[in-house]
Amino acid sequence: MAGVAHRLVRRPNWINLTQQRRCNSAGYYVLLPEVPPDTASDNAVMRHEEHPQFRQINPDKIITGCSKLAIQYDVQLGQHIESLKNSESALSFEAIFHPIEKMYHPMNTAWRTAKNLNYTCGGPYRTAFQRIHPQVERAKNERWISEDLFKIVKNAKNLPNLTEAQRSLIDMYLMEGKLNGIELTGVDKRSFIETLGKLVDSKNHFRNRVMLSTNIFSHLIHDFNDVTEMPQHVAANLAQDRLRPQHGPWRVTLQQHSVDAVLKYCPNRTTRWNIWYAYNNRASISQDDQNLSNHNIIKDLRQSRLDLSNLLGFENFAHMSMQTKMAGNVKNVLHMIESFRTRLGPILKKQIEDLKALAAEDGVKDLKPWDVYYYRRKLADQLFKVDDAIIAQYFPFETVLDRIFEFIGKAFNIQIVECTGKVDSWNSEVRYFKIIDCDTQNELASFYADFWKRNNKIKGAWMEVGREYSSLLNCKPYSYLNMSINKPSSHPYALLTLNDVQTLMFELGHGLQQLLTTAEVSELAGQRNIEWDAVQAIPLLFSKLLHTPYCLSQFSCHHTTKERLPEEYIQAIIGRQNHFSSLDLMRQLYLSAFDLEMNIGNDHWYTTMKRLWNEFMPMPHHDDDNHPCWMTSIFSDFHSAAYYSFVWSDMMAADLKSSFMEGEGLENEQHLRNVGMRLRNTLLSMGGSISASEVFRRFQGRDPSHEHLLNDIIRD
Repeated sequence: MAGVAHRLVRRPNWINLTQQRRCNSAGYYVLLPEVPPDTASDNAVMRHEEHPQFRQINPDKIITGCSKLAIQYDVQLGQHIESLKNSESALSFEAIFHPIEKMYHPMNTAWRTAKNLNYTCGGPYRTAFQRIHPQVERAKNERWISEDLFKIVKNAKNLPNLTEAQRSLIDMYLMEGKLNGIELTGVDKRSFIETLGKLVDSKNHFRNRVMLSTNIFSHLIHDFNDVTEMPQHVAANLAQDRLRPQHGPWRVTLQQHSVDAVLKYCPNRTTRWNIWYAYNNRASISQDDQNLSNHNIIKDLRQSRLDLSNLLGFENFAHMSMQTKMAGNVKNVLHMIESFRTRLGPILKKQIEDLKALAAEDGVKDLKPWDVYYYRRKLADQLFKVDDAIIAQYFPFETVLDRIFEFIGKAFNIQIVECTGKVDSWNSEVRYFKIIDCDTQNELASFYADFWKRNNKIKGAWMEVGREYSSLLNCKPYSYLNMSINKPSSHPYALLTLNDVQTLMFELGHGLQQLLTTAEVSELAGQRNIEWDAVQAIPLLFSKLLHTPYCLSQFSCHHTTKERLPEEYIQAIIGRQNHFSSLDLMRQLYLSAFDLEMNIGNDHWYTTMKRLWNEFMPMPHHDDDNHPCWMTSIFSDFHSAAYYSFVWSDMMAADLKSSFMEGEGLENEQHLRNVGMRLRNTLLSMGGSISASEVFRRFQGRDPSHEHLLNDIIRD
């Protein structure tokens, strides 16, 4: 779920190194906070060996329980490191890491319980989580910044007979320590801390200016003709009066859904330009007089990242970023980008000519950026006759859920069994499912599902681990699946949009990687330690499988006639899904190249933007387009020098899908089971215990190829 819950993936766990920490050898004392008296017997948050007893958990219990566990972990970790230092016997892998897993697991599980209540209940639960989150994060990060532990782990690298997973854990600890500057001393250490502080400040300034410039804009549409082409639910979202959406006025903001509504459906070209201009000039130099411009902050961000990477011994920030990516090096990423660009360019130019021809029928002789998405949508409507309201009639919620679970069961030799009521939950609408292995009939894992939109619940969709798998502690994993589906009002059942079905498949892809893990080390189980450019591959695979004729037919069942989705609807859905996918991919490639240039080159961001735009995009760059000034994903969030990850994961997903589609494809149950079990035993099972490139080779017998994604787009 973008913007709400980022995945547990490999990135530098940079923390505030300027804050004082316990240090026995430094010769000073630090006053520890008061330790809450809570124990697992009187505070349900602290019980990690059982499922959460949500009715016994309140915001106060979250604060005291998580605080107690964080302090307890901090103290125990320090004592453990001291005992390792003073040990007179040779240290084994188990002696170093098993105690850490035992002390980490309770704190992490409690923190995840609090995090889920923060998302789903809001109010005082959100306040409680915000209060304990920094303390828990500081405690977690202690293992990355302990010089004594770093030295011990470094020596452990030479231990004999280490398994692949054990080597991966050692490598992870050493890399996290290195990226947190643990090997720096003296002036370099002070410079690292100062530069990191500057980077954090600049990122916050960048993000805040984008937020402020986004929130200050609004535009009222008074003319009904400007919204007549919008689907009813889209117009209703913009209406001032939600009870009478057809009467207006309609308020447009710079939130993504609002901008998309206007650019795709508004026939008024002036209104489209107004929204496009405001959106693409957020935090640009045009808002300099309001002290909201980011055009100079970009320079500061680039310099801080370069300085940090140089201090750590890397040529630049992009090369440093590749240390924790499947791609391995910048050269491999640039090769992928260029391979796609050269093949897609001619196709995209032809498609743009089709848009120009359609626009000319409306008297628009000079197609502009604010026209592209409007005429793209109109062309799709002409080519693919798909009525979303009619399609939804074929996707009643309960039927879709049962059939997706059935498909997953056939593919991975598991059974998903509903056990709602067998465990406590945070809301009466929450359901609970167990995952059973079909051969052994053993329970492998479980998950909670909170499907419906509610007040105080954060909007969006995500599936996150609630308790991580631990063979050491004999703990089965469970996860939280959360969505924001509109509850039915006039019908006794919910009808899902195709987007709802796709979202469900996508999140279940995340969930199966979290829950079918068998990694021997908890810190590498599920999606932990999976390289960022590979972590979305399985969810994207599930999305791609949905948009096959077999799955669209199998998952559908008309809510009254019980008929499956007609063939003409299936072909129209697939056609619309893939319509102008070359443009979407080319934009991702452009942004990936721009992101890398921002972390490799020295040219001004505007010069780089103009050059790359004209190399990648099928229409000339417009002088009023200053989109880098609002791109938080590249400059202030976690995708700096990693934006290409979206395309890399998509490339992997298309390659994985090709294996499912070989021969008779999904219709052959034995083939589905064979490929599914191969996937279960590799990408779903191994987690981050082995590098993503090696896990992929074990599934596919080779490295991922960009040809499958290219062929899908070219064919469509």
